[in-house]
Amino acid sequence: MRKNLKIAAGDRIELFTDEYIFYKTVIWEMLEDGTFVVAIPAYRGIPMLLHMDDVIYLIFYRDNGRYMIQAKVRGFATNEDVRYARLEQISKPRKSQRREDYRLPIRLKVEVSSCTKGSIVVLKDESDDHEDMMDVVSIETAETKDLSVTGAAMDTDRQYKEGDKLWLEIYLNEAAKAKPLRVLAEIVRISFIPETRKYRVGMHFLEQDASKNELLSRYIVARQQQQIVKQRLITEDLE
Repeated sequence: MRKNLKIAAGDRIELFTDEYIFYKTVIWEMLEDGTFVVAIPAYRGIPMLLHMDDVIYLIFYRDNGRYMIQAKVRGFATNEDVRYARLEQISKPRKSQRREDYRLPIRLKVEVSSCTKGSIVVLKDESDDHEDMMDVVSIETAETKDLSVTGAAMDTDRQYKEGDKLWLEIYLNEAAKAKPLRVLAEIVRISFIPETRKYRVGMHFLEQDASKNELLSRYIVARQQQQIVKQRLITEDLE
């Protein structure tokens, strides 16, 4: 990792989760064990809700651009009525654009699959030459809750684990013969929704080619613009 891409005490940062609310704060202190301390931020007077072992996204800035890492909550402390969180960086920094982080609320059909070989999870891909040695252990049809260039969330009845890697076939087009977008994703967050008795699974897309990134980016921007126009028309009707 290049020295200028290491986060440091005093860095102004933004924290966010799958809910796409950006919380601005500052890195208060770097600790000897490699973790770091931040003052828990608030948005419109409401503190960011964090729990032990939550995985969140952290944005920091350098002269040559904007970078994002993932961090895990490792502890909490309170000093003089200020509450702090201790975080651990769990991913390498990568350059990021604001449009990549936008989570589009949208429900899309998604086919989920993974394969296993013994006790080791082996992912099934078109390039795999040992497909006959694998057994499909988890297949379901689910529905996305939101979608971004870098990840997605879905609601499911299944009890996955953080760190599980899944193949997703996301149907961006409702046409019957439309080919789904196939991406590899890693589960970074799981929460239980009491109202629906389902699990909300937050996933981060692993490295994929530029053409898929561009396809997702264009799709999300187009749908966002459609939603803005729709909302404007509703507002005008109410007026």
